Amino acid sequence: MKSDSTVKEKFPLGRFFAWKTRDISLGCMVIILGYLSLYASTELGIPVGIIGSLMMASKIFDAVTDLFAGYIIDNTNTRFGKARPYEFAVIGAWISTVALFSCPPSLSLTVKCVWLFCMYTLTYSIFATLLYGCQQAYIVRAFKDRETIIKVSSFGGIVSTLGASVVSISFPILIKKIAVTPEGWSRLVLLYAVPLLILGMLRFLFVKEVYTPGQQKVQEKTTVRQIFTMLKKNPYVWDVGIVAGSVQFIMGLGSAQYYFKFIVGDIGQYSKLQAMTILMLVFMFAFPKMIRKMSVGRVVILCSAVGIAGYIVNFFAGSSMAMLMVAFIVTGIASLPGAYLQAPMLMECSSYNEMLGLPRMDSTSAAVMNFMIKFMNALGAGLMGLLLQASGFIATKSGEVVTQPGSAMLMIRILYSIVPAAALFVVILAAKHFDGLGKKLKENGKQ
Repeated sequence: MKSDSTVKEKFPLGRFFAWKTRDISLGCMVIILGYLSLYASTELGIPVGIIGSLMMASKIFDAVTDLFAGYIIDNTNTRFGKARPYEFAVIGAWISTVALFSCPPSLSLTVKCVWLFCMYTLTYSIFATLLYGCQQAYIVRAFKDRETIIKVSSFGGIVSTLGASVVSISFPILIKKIAVTPEGWSRLVLLYAVPLLILGMLRFLFVKEVYTPGQQKVQEKTTVRQIFTMLKKNPYVWDVGIVAGSVQFIMGLGSAQYYFKFIVGDIGQYSKLQAMTILMLVFMFAFPKMIRKMSVGRVVILCSAVGIAGYIVNFFAGSSMAMLMVAFIVTGIASLPGAYLQAPMLMECSSYNEMLGLPRMDSTSAAVMNFMIKFMNALGAGLMGLLLQASGFIATKSGEVVTQPGSAMLMIRILYSIVPAAALFVVILAAKHFDGLGKKLKENGKQ
């Protein structure tokens, strides 16, 4: 591999776009999986409390597997590289996603629950775990240095947002046209799965590992003891986990789908908000400049504070699309750091590992973040199910029509506003602590 200190190159535009193909594919899959609770509660007749518990149990199990995945990837060395071989997991991820939305409605409640748990666990605990786990080790070997990786992450967020917006805008529209039966849901997901699976494999085909990051030797091995030392002595990886996990916690709630179906009265209107994501791209262009002028931690704090204001607007918006659109843009800003600044934050954590006399452990550091992402997503899914069930929400099978009680309607509003705002407050605390890492690295010549 090449050494970062001896290689000079312009921004690798072709490699950049090839890199983002898998991010787009995986991002679209996460968007589709966000409709699982709505599908299971309105088409299969599974109570939301049970759905939330199943998703939470699966994600907790999934979170544990992340640590094993990080260890495996950090100790992988093949002719294709350290992380690149694991990109094949995108094939399995899409196959299991289609199977997840293809549960026969004639099965008993118990069998349907087992089906959902197994397919959901296979998607996240096996395939998605490998894809998320290899991300950090891959990016630091595919691109030259911290500045380039920041550009890939921030400008890449624009590409990912544009790519995923095609699904986020069209999916709720097609739900009304195609997913009118359980079989329709299966056809709809398959319609997206085939092209997105092909797109997701382009990274493996066109992006090679060409650099050796930091001081790491190519054959350097990570021991289990070193992993536990990092978990104990590097608190900043947990800060990154909280920052990135907040995005998944809010997604795990899945409150937007319920809000637009029951509060607004038309889930198709959700596509209008998804179209507004394009306006956030203007803000995302400023990310690299903001990071040069401000630390990553301060960028996170600023964006989170703005997001809290947006979620407060959500509580009072009701069915007003004008207020919901404004709030959507503002709350979207809060999600940008956790979604697109993971790589530079983890690079600082890996540099701190070297300060401690440990290997960089890029994948293991990312595994801790992924553990927190999965745990917080599980927490969101479980909390949504339990609170919605406690509020009296009535699950239905395909074709059934019921009137939801006022307590359930209020809970949907709270889950779409107050709960996410509270999560962002926790993010501010974590980002404030993480902000001290940059100073330590500069004092020790690591940045």
